[in-house]
Amino acid sequence: MASVVRTLILSTLAAAGLALVLAGAAFADSSPLELTAPASPGAHAISDIYWVVFGVALALFALVLLGLAGALARSRRAGNDTDPGPLKTRTLGLFAAIPLAAVVVVAVVVFARLSDAKDAPAAGAAGALQVKAEARQAGWTYTYANGATAGDRLRVPTGAVVRLSLTSADVTHSWWVPALGGQVRIYPGETATAAFRADRDGVFEGRSTVPSGRGFDRLTTAVEALPQAEYDAWLEQAATENGGSTDGG
Repeated sequence: MASVVRTLILSTLAAAGLALVLAGAAFADSSPLELTAPASPGAHAISDIYWVVFGVALALFALVLLGLAGALARSRRAGNDTDPGPLKTRTLGLFAAIPLAAVVVVAVVVFARLSDAKDAPAAGAAGALQVKAEARQAGWTYTYANGATAGDRLRVPTGAVVRLSLTSADVTHSWWVPALGGQVRIYPGETATAAFRADRDGVFEGRSTVPSGRGFDRLTTAVEALPQAEYDAWLEQAATENGGSTDGG
């Protein structure tokens, strides 16, 4: 009995060590899994869901290790050849209740935060900043309503709801700025939408998670959230340079 439990513990610890090694690689600088400080309501909701699921999984893992360690200690006290006997009803009930409670906690959090994770507040309301985003293998082009354009870096006013109309001119891409929300897959010939609201000034890095073709790396992009006055000044200058209107975005 002791040898079996000891083997289970060592196997579990080995699996945990391997998971930590893989996690370290996954959270490397170029990985899409790296953690990012949320800067929008949607990203905050995604972060809440992530940490609850992570915490529940970690707690269950710890309970499994404690259970195995307890079984090993009891088997050593009783002797290797002693039959531990059937599990008590209370123990079986506990084994059933713990994962059930974990599933309930995760389900409640996911259902409570899922709508916020999928869209920004009032994303479809009138007054949202409308921007067209076109992906090509060589990079992004952002086009504003007044004719201003920007390549790769999308500039937006802090606190404004932004609605993107996303298209691809060649192959499949995705638009993802982790600090501002979840990713959106973009297929050639189709239009996808993304909405977000940056709650603080700053530059937020993003990337496509889809290889963009032979000879091209995954596309990168950035969103720069500016105070309204700075954004208005930039938008007017960009529209003038591009020969567009200066009536606003």
